[in-house]
Amino acid sequence: GNYIFEWRRATPSLQEFLDSGELFKFGSNPLFKLYKSVLKEFTDSYHVMFFFPAVLSCVASIKLIKRFSVDPVFSIMVFFSIGTYVLYMAAVKQCFAVAILLYALPYALDKKYIRFVLLVLFAVMFHTHAFIFLAVPFFFGRPWGKLTWCLLLAVLVAIATYNRTFSALMEFALSIGVNIADIEVFD
Repeated sequence: GNYIFEWRRATPSLQEFLDSGELFKFGSNPLFKLYKSVLKEFTDSYHVMFFFPAVLSCVASIKLIKRFSVDPVFSIMVFFSIGTYVLYMAAVKQCFAVAILLYALPYALDKKYIRFVLLVLFAVMFHTHAFIFLAVPFFFGRPWGKLTWCLLLAVLVAIATYNRTFSALMEFALSIGVNIADIEVFD
């Protein structure tokens, strides 16, 4: 409902969007806003807004399943049964980001980190929280090695200093233009 409301009431024209300078605000999901503004130039139907990210994500998911799954039919059944496809109607920004991150994953697996990081940064332009995916290459090492213990220690320090750590994180995010609602901080 929120996406439809924003589409009908608040989506600026392409020229208004470009004039606003939002395209260069890294943390404000500028490519998603650009996507909506471009579509608004061609159609008033919000259904089209949902169509392209859903197709992009489904194609990315199927390509990943085809490449890595031992049993593709079972993997597709799990993909649909856990509600991922339905989620695309409620989380369009996340849908774009996840699709791009799914395309980035094989580069991380193949240790082509420059392409991986570039795709993750591209996904961040659709949804800010995609930056968390930059941690993926750290999970390919030996379990319970030095890196695991360092990450565990960092998490414990963050938990012990929760207010100070996350206040600093929020200040940094706001300083680079990330728009985070206070209610999302605990998430």
